[in-house]
Amino acid sequence: MIKHVPFLIQAVEGKGLGVVANCDFQPGQIILSEAVLILSRQETKTSDCLTANQARQIFKQVARLTMGQREQMMELHCMGEKTTMNVFRMNCIHVDETSFGLYLTISRVNHSCCPNSLDCEGPVKELRAMKHIKKGEEITLSYIVNNWDTQMNRRRELSYWQFECDCEVCSLIGGDLKTNENVRKEIIKADDEVSKFITEILAVQNKSAFMPEDDRRLLQCQIYVILRQMARIAEDRLDLLYKLKHQMMKQLFTAHLHCLLIYFKARAVGVISVEQADKRVLHHSMWLEKMSGWSKDWRYQLCEAVGRGMLFSVEQRGVHYS
Repeated sequence: MIKHVPFLIQAVEGKGLGVVANCDFQPGQIILSEAVLILSRQETKTSDCLTANQARQIFKQVARLTMGQREQMMELHCMGEKTTMNVFRMNCIHVDETSFGLYLTISRVNHSCCPNSLDCEGPVKELRAMKHIKKGEEITLSYIVNNWDTQMNRRRELSYWQFECDCEVCSLIGGDLKTNENVRKEIIKADDEVSKFITEILAVQNKSAFMPEDDRRLLQCQIYVILRQMARIAEDRLDLLYKLKHQMMKQLFTAHLHCLLIYFKARAVGVISVEQADKRVLHHSMWLEKMSGWSKDWRYQLCEAVGRGMLFSVEQRGVHYS
């Protein structure tokens, strides 16, 4: 029996090798699961250069690889002299908050500012479809965190990999580019406001036991006063994201999650009616439940948000847990 292969590694025009779908994928469907080949601990955030300690970690792991694994690793894309360290540096990706690593297959997935797949944190990564992917279509990831940003800022971050993206977003010109850039600037402005507000809400919940009473009361008062306004801004940001929907799939989850947290808080403190809050909670929960199947990281985030929503109500009734 011939085993079906869900993807192929083959030449992609203008990009060298890439990963191409060998069947249709639905949103949330797993494309591949892969364990990290070489892992290195994060030691500095201010330099692209690897430290001597990181180099020792990498060489020790390379020495334990099979001949076939070493050959596959050295076949990965590399700018400049093809040394072990250069290959690792050019192909390593984020693993979790403390480390980064190299994956033989996922490292073959090319970048797009509007990717059709996403991975998850952890040494064993799942790559899942984020959109409908047709057989023969290239599978892409975003190499950068801020793929929602303006073209100039995306290009600046991509300069690390020494290529210029020519995805459908980066290929926009004239009026289409101007409109796209303007929407992105509005999204960034709204995101800054909403993210700061969410941080304040969580700070009250996480640090209330350690905050001076006057500071805690003042922050709670400020939150109460602008809750309704922030709910509107969060919903407006979501509307802007949907204007660029296929380009902003990764951001849609976070935007829905922020709306959910805001309505949980608004319901707990009585800023809006229970009926209205429940309606919006249900709306955002339905989208989040659907999208949480696309990434295990998103499932964890949704579970945490629901737990926080329950605590908002408990805390509002004056019940606190140490």
